[in-house]
Amino acid sequence: MSITARSPLAAIQRAIYQRLNTDEGLGAAVYDQVPEDAPMPYVVLGEATETPDNWHGGIGRNSTHTLHVWSQQPTFDEANAVA
Repeated sequence: MSITARSPLAAIQRAIYQRLNTDEGLGAAVYDQVPEDAPMPYVVLGEATETPDNWHGGIGRNSTHTLHVWSQQPTFDEANAVA
């Protein structure tokens, strides 16, 4: 019998979104799907990957989530401040 760990990706993405939208804020909106008229700067929840992280007697996953910061400034100052 094979046991597979449930994917945590959706739950992690929800937690990241909720954490980034706290009262402290980033100084930028956070989106999963960006509206066409969204003003910059903004953050987009990007790609997520997971790999098995099993061990003798247990199962698990390593998850990596990417965040993209978008800005129209010609330097990286604004994007770095948001990041």
